[in-house]
Amino acid sequence: MSSFIGFVKSRNFLFFGTGFISALFMTSVYHYFLLREDKLLSSPRKRVLFFGDSITQHGFNVEIRGWVSQLGNWWTRRVDLLNRGFSGYNSRWGRIIVDKVVIKEKPDFLFVFFGANDAIDPTVLQHVPLEEYEENLRDIILKVKQVRDTTSYRRELDHEHDRIYHQSR
Repeated sequence: MSSFIGFVKSRNFLFFGTGFISALFMTSVYHYFLLREDKLLSSPRKRVLFFGDSITQHGFNVEIRGWVSQLGNWWTRRVDLLNRGFSGYNSRWGRIIVDKVVIKEKPDFLFVFFGANDAIDPTVLQHVPLEEYEENLRDIILKVKQVRDTTSYRRELDHEHDRIYHQSR
C-alpha cells in the first residue's frame, strides 16, 4: 500500500494522469465523430492534429498498430489526421515550435502529448522540471486558443458524452 501512495505522490503519476485524461477525451472525440457521420460526410472534413513526442510520432505506425493509426481506421473518410510527432522532443521544445507546427495548420481538434521525455532522469538533456512542464503545456494551449477558440467544440463533446453515457445505463 505504501508503494501505491508513493506512486501517487510521484511526478510520474502526473504524467500518467495526463495521459489517462487524454485517453478519456479521445473517446469523447471518437463518439463525437461517430454519431455525426451524416453531418460530417456532407460538410468539409474536420482536421485533427496530434502534436507530441515519439509516442505521437510512432502512434501513426500501422505495422505496430499505433494508437493514432487505430483512430485513423475508425475515422476513415470522416476526418483528416495530421501527425506532428517529434521523436526526442519535450514540452519545452514543443512550446518553441507550436506556432510553426500547429497554429499554421489551423486544426479543428488538437491532441497534445508531451511528458515521456520531460519525465526522464534529470541528468538527461530532455528532462524538464514538473513546474516548467505544466507551464509549457499551459502556454501551448493558450497559444492555440488565441488563434482558434475550441470551447464550442468542447461543449458539444461534453453534451454528446453525457447523452451516450445516459443511453448506455
